[in-house]
Parts: sequence; structure tokens; C-alpha cells
Amino acid sequence: MNNEILQEVSCPNCQNPIDVRAHGVHITCDACSSHFILNGHMCPQCHSYHREEKSFCAHCGAALTRVCLRCKSSNWAGEEFCAHCGEPLDIFELLSL
Repeated sequence: MNNEILQEVSCPNCQNPIDVRAHGVHITCDACSSHFILNGHMCPQCHSYHREEKSFCAHCGAALTRVCLRCKSSNWAGEEFCAHCGEPLDIFELLSL
């Protein structure tokens, strides 16, 4: 897979184009009301969609990962809790990005 940044995807049911910058990872199609989850991650700053794990957004340069202070595992910047140990991630760190 290349380093492509998606800003639009097609609904898997009706092929309607959906601007992913206006959604989170949970998408609802305006045309057919289908619900689905994107595989990949959204930049918390510019909302560009990244298919592959990256440390920084290729569009705006914002940090896409945060390190858990408890277990030192890498998490996506928009997460509130560590995916590995469940520890709350520092909200002040996120606000400073």
C-alpha cells in the first residue's frame, strides 16, 4: 500500500461518495444510511484518513500516535485510553498537539 491520504471513500453498499473528513472512524452513509467502520485512522487535527500506521499526518504534520505513560505502548492520537493496558491517556498532551 502506498502513502495515499484518503479524503473520500465509497459506501460499500451503494457506492455513494462519503467525505471521511466530516466523520470519525464510524461512518454513516447519507444516501442509504449504512453504518460501517473505517480500517485505518483519522488525523485528529485535519481529519485526513490514513490507511497505514504513521507517526505524523502526511497532510498537516500533526502527531498521529501517543505513548502510554504506564506501559509505553503506542496508541493513536485520538484515543482516550491505552489499547494495551486501558490506562487513561493524558488529555493535556492531546490538547497541546
